[in-house]
Amino acid sequence: MVNKRLGLILSVLLIGFVFAGFVSACHVITYSDSSYTHAETSFSQGDTVYGKGYSDQTKFLKIQYYYQNGTFAKECVSNTEVDSMKCDLGNAQAGDYTAKIFRKESGIWVYKNSATFTVNGPKLPVCEFNMSIRLSYGNGYGTGIAIAPAGTTNWISDSVPNLTKGESYDIKFAIDNEFNVANVAHIIYGVDGSGILDFGRPMDADSSTYFDPTLNTSTLSCGYHEIFAHIGAENKSQIECSLSDHASRQIYVFCNNTNPPTPYCGDGIINQLNETCDDGNNVNGDGCSSLCTIEQNNTETKTLGTTNPEFYCSSNWQCSGWSECNDGVQTRNCYDTNNCEVKYNMPSEVLDCSAGITSNVTVNSNGNLSLWFLIGIVIFLILIIILVNLLR
Repeated sequence: MVNKRLGLILSVLLIGFVFAGFVSACHVITYSDSSYTHAETSFSQGDTVYGKGYSDQTKFLKIQYYYQNGTFAKECVSNTEVDSMKCDLGNAQAGDYTAKIFRKESGIWVYKNSATFTVNGPKLPVCEFNMSIRLSYGNGYGTGIAIAPAGTTNWISDSVPNLTKGESYDIKFAIDNEFNVANVAHIIYGVDGSGILDFGRPMDADSSTYFDPTLNTSTLSCGYHEIFAHIGAENKSQIECSLSDHASRQIYVFCNNTNPPTPYCGDGIINQLNETCDDGNNVNGDGCSSLCTIEQNNTETKTLGTTNPEFYCSSNWQCSGWSECNDGVQTRNCYDTNNCEVKYNMPSEVLDCSAGITSNVTVNSNGNLSLWFLIGIVIFLILIIILVNLLR
């Protein structure tokens, strides 16, 4: 009899612990309305996606949204300890998303649950590569490229550094991976549009690195030249969203101790910090003003100045949306707004449909929560059977 009562007590306690653990839930659900009364996992493009997180304990909560490829989209963090919070994704573009909820426990953010949902409609390309050259790098003095005599840290601050022919100089520039995923950068460094170094470099998520090649001016002619650095995706099929993928800095190589000519507006060379163009004259109305600044709304096309006839042209690719699947592929049209007439770093115009751009598969929300609910029911039934046998 004692054993039965002891078994009964232990079984009741076990049931309590099981359901206490089950009820100790923390989950997130997506909705189609701001009143959070109708949960959904499938939306239409243009809809505002509302998300709300729930917790059985009053804690600091955090909700994060991610695109299908794992790229971070948005984050909301509660300012105080709460048992629920909302984090609206807003007017989301078509695609598959995951909403994750975290709870701060003992000062550490702990992942608790997630919900997946789909926004249906014509899907736009998702940015997959976002590395950039840091134009604000201090020693580059606004250009992103630092120059110093070899073996020193005497970074030259002149807008156009005067370099002695036959001497060596250290070049330095910084690259930032602004994505929360690792990737491989394709880096080109050179002079006057000709690459000296052309290589791939793996970079960790949210990381930065510096490159410091050496420039030997003995191979350069006397006069003006342009040093450049360019970054792009090593995987040419990746969709890029970097806005700072190119940096350049002018130099002047002088020979026989002859000083370079004094730069002025109208010399046909962009060699002063206040110049954004230089067409070789001081006439207004021709696209480049008398102060060597680009004139807006001017239809005349002409050369606005360069440091060298073979200057490096930085492409600016723009692409249309993907077509529907036809014979297993999707297509789009890409064009260079800068008309560089080169195909380097051109985004892919053909995509295998199996890559998933047009997939509209809807996944059930709160799959983890449903699994725990099923496990809880099974354990509950087992414990009921045990109790029945003990009470006989």
